[in-house]
Amino acid sequence: MDTVRDWGMDRYRRFSRRRADAEAFFARSHEEVMRDLVIGWVPAFKGRIMTAEERREKARLRSERWRRAHGIMPRRPAQRPWLAEGISRSTWYRRRKQTRERQALTLVATAQEAVFDRLDWQLAQLRRELETAARFADKGTAILAELAAMGNGAL
Repeated sequence: MDTVRDWGMDRYRRFSRRRADAEAFFARSHEEVMRDLVIGWVPAFKGRIMTAEERREKARLRSERWRRAHGIMPRRPAQRPWLAEGISRSTWYRRRKQTRERQALTLVATAQEAVFDRLDWQLAQLRRELETAARFADKGTAILAELAAMGNGAL
């Protein structure tokens, strides 16, 4: 009789964690395996054949356990603020862009005002310094005129 071991054991041996169960399962004849599959019970595994949905769920849980064991934390669910506001996603992003542009313009206007305020302050300081320089120039001219008058009288 053709056994399942001939076509499956070599491949399964590489990946199996339960080698003894696998060897017991694959040592049976093809007819025994088919009978158990039809009945739905496999004595070597002590359980029934799982549906595709059950296999997917089991694989998902196994993968999740592996990730936790390796320190990989679950992702946070994506936040969708447009649903809270009751608008479409594109509208939410468009409004957000408009808000950012308005804030940028406000920031530019504020920066320009700050630059102009600084320029006004610098001009006022320069005028004060020029007035002081003009006063010193007038005093210097007066002193030179006085010295010139004293020098002409002394000669």
